[in-house]
Amino acid sequence: MRDAGLLLWLRWRHLRGRIRFWAAIGGADLETGSLTNRLYAIYLSVVCAIWLYLMWASATDIVFEMGLADVAARGLALRVLAFVPLAAFAFLGARALRSSPVKFTFQDMAYVAGTPLDRGVLALLDCVRETVPIALVVGLVDFLVAVALTRVDNVHLVIGPALTSALAVAAAVAAANLLAWLLGLMRMTARRGRTWPGAVWLVPVVVLALGIVLEDAGAWLGAAIVSPLDLGSAPASLGALVALSLAALVAIPLTGRRLDTIRVVDESGLYAQLQVFRPLAIYDSRAVRDITRRKKLAARKPVGKLPAGVGPWALVARAWVAHLRQPSSLLTPLLWGAALVPSAVVLSLEPRPILMYFPWFFAVLVAPAENLVHVFREEIDRPSLRELLPFDNLKLLTLEGLPALMILCLSSVAFWLVETSPAPTPQNIVLSLLLGVALFFCRGLEHVRILNMKRPLGFPVTAGVTSVAILAASAGGSLVSGVLVAVVCVILLGSMLAASEI
Repeated sequence: MRDAGLLLWLRWRHLRGRIRFWAAIGGADLETGSLTNRLYAIYLSVVCAIWLYLMWASATDIVFEMGLADVAARGLALRVLAFVPLAAFAFLGARALRSSPVKFTFQDMAYVAGTPLDRGVLALLDCVRETVPIALVVGLVDFLVAVALTRVDNVHLVIGPALTSALAVAAAVAAANLLAWLLGLMRMTARRGRTWPGAVWLVPVVVLALGIVLEDAGAWLGAAIVSPLDLGSAPASLGALVALSLAALVAIPLTGRRLDTIRVVDESGLYAQLQVFRPLAIYDSRAVRDITRRKKLAARKPVGKLPAGVGPWALVARAWVAHLRQPSSLLTPLLWGAALVPSAVVLSLEPRPILMYFPWFFAVLVAPAENLVHVFREEIDRPSLRELLPFDNLKLLTLEGLPALMILCLSSVAFWLVETSPAPTPQNIVLSLLLGVALFFCRGLEHVRILNMKRPLGFPVTAGVTSVAILAASAGGSLVSGVLVAVVCVILLGSMLAASEI
């Protein structure tokens, strides 16, 4: 218990430092401890709590009014939700088996790794500290999904089923992360002469694949998430999730007692370096993301080699190699093409209130998009290299963004091929492709200057104006008008890129 108290005190000091930092950003100086600053901090907390409640209530109303519970894709969405426990285990388990689940910062390496503190308590506290935020975030997202998919007549009636589903998905993600930590700790406690195979991280992915093939077995745990959406009672799988979580909580400290902290320090080098730069994200998040990407690439072995190419093909080859060395960068165009772009066309098929478009615009502004043009951005950030390339910015963006643009367009077409309601039409597909290309160009314009401006136009400006023009023209099902406006927008954006400068 003494070790647990010491570690809790240490983690509390870390958390207290972050609270003071964020309070200082709001104008409250908690270091002095004066009554005025404390009262102001309480005032800030109350204002933030009220704002969060109002925003969450507004989001709940907007999602409910979208009427997604009556669309034909509801059945597919429920089937996907049923695989959340297995998918969470596949992702979290693969991560825990590729690198130590216990991570040390440089301060932990100096003051914790070499102490005789109970390793089991250390593993348990770090596991709980990581599990709670993950389960909370996924639970909140599932709450909105449940609100959208539950068939009731009143938004007040949907709160109960949605809350039950959110609690079930939180329990599922918690169980998945606890089991993933248990596997990762077993690897870190193995003798050095008996290291686990390097490809062992694929085992959770194989489990997910088997669960998809054997759908009834793979979706059994997920029944606790889906059943409330059909206004059913909690199934036995909810008890199984709780039992798995409790069993893992008991096993983690027992397994963690044999944790090899030397190996943990060896595998925490990259994590410790990245933690140094994390506070800088408030001032320049783009620079922090770039540092993080470079640090991760430096820790890996080179994958593939640059194919032989002349002229434009050399840029295309370089772009493919850059994406293949960072496969996660291809998830961004996949998300935009399979979800964000087609959903805008779906909204345009019928007359809708203007507030119905707000979630889509918000998603476009906050969704990750840097990987759409990150190869092009690397060239722009190096003027000495950019001057050697005999291409204007439009050609350079198109060539180096070709992999991302292809995946965006193909995934958008795939969405309409599998979608049955609304039925796919040539106008739907063409408008989705043009909107995707327009947003792609808007992201490229964020890194260049036009009309001798001192600064580039921000993505929110160009994407907002372009999206409003296209969606306003196609609102109510006027897809032909939307296609014509989208063609004009693509031509204008392309002309701006062609005439731009760095």
